[in-house]
Amino acid sequence: AQPRNSTDKAVRDVVTQFEDGLKQRDLKKIEAVVAEDLVVFENGHRNDGWPDFRDNHLVPEMKEPASPSKTELIRIKTSAQLSWVYTKTEMQLTRKTGEKADAVLWSVYILEKRKGQWKIVALDWSFYVPRPTGK
Repeated sequence: AQPRNSTDKAVRDVVTQFEDGLKQRDLKKIEAVVAEDLVVFENGHRNDGWPDFRDNHLVPEMKEPASPSKTELIRIKTSAQLSWVYTKTEMQLTRKTGEKADAVLWSVYILEKRKGQWKIVALDWSFYVPRPTGK
């Protein structure tokens, strides 16, 4: 999805910065684009607020190296105050057994314009990892 206008570009830049922060293991880069009252849903779990998401999800996750991945922005829908984006990230994971697994992460971002800046206010992650082959 290509940006159609400056609002699309601004929203896309926020999502790109968030995803770059994940890959680079850079909490400051992520914190700059999320709202303090961010809510994150992931496969039946919820983080309520930036401190909860940071301390109970990102910090433990970032102790592991980032998996090789490729992200594609599928859809971007913007308005003056509220926008949403969804992306598809394909990644290759290595299980504890050493087996490689191709996984897909679907991300839905909801952004709100606050004090002139776009902030991610809600994030929904749906993660699919195939079952182990059972070698």
